[in-house]
Amino acid sequence: DFTVATLNVDGLPTNILIIPSNPDGTGDEGTLAVSRYLEQKGYDILGVQEDFNYDDQLRSALQNEYDYGLWQGDIDLGDVNWLKFWDTKFETDGLRVFWRKQHQLEHEKAIPWTDSYGKFDHCWDGMVTKGFRHCEMTLSSGLRIVVYDMHMDASEESDEENGDDGGDKEARCSQWHQL
Repeated sequence: DFTVATLNVDGLPTNILIIPSNPDGTGDEGTLAVSRYLEQKGYDILGVQEDFNYDDQLRSALQNEYDYGLWQGDIDLGDVNWLKFWDTKFETDGLRVFWRKQHQLEHEKAIPWTDSYGKFDHCWDGMVTKGFRHCEMTLSSGLRIVVYDMHMDASEESDEENGDDGGDKEARCSQWHQL
C-alpha cells in the first residue's frame, strides 16, 4: 500500500511588478499552510503543479520527511527582454514530485508539451514550459512504480461557458496523445 496526492499549489506571483496578477493566489503564507497540511497528511508521493515562486515555502515543512525532484525555477521577470516580451516563454514547468525518504527515485525526466494554446489569453498557457514529469521509483516494499505529474493547458470558466475553449481542448487532446 502507498498513498499519492496531487495538488495545484497556485504558486504564481500575486503581483508582477506592481500589477496584481494573481490576487487570489496562495502567496507566502498560503504556501506555508499548504506545506504544513501536506506534511501532516504524510502521503508517500506528492505531485505538485504551479510550484513557481514559493518553492522554499512549499518545501519548508516537507524537508525532514521528504526528498524531492527537479525544480526548474520561478517566473523571473528580471530575465525578460521587454522589447521582445511577445516572444517570452519562461523555462519553468512548475512541476515537482516529493516522496517520503524511505522510497527511492530511480529516474526523473521533464518533458515539455509540443502544443499549447493561448499566449496572452486563455490562461496564458504559452508563457510557461508546461509539460509532464516521468518518475520511476522503488517503494520501500521493493515495488517499482512509474509516476506522472502533469500540468496541462488550462481554460477559463467563461470560455467554457461561451464555447470559446476549442483551442484549449485541442491542446489538451494533443497533450494526452503526447503522453
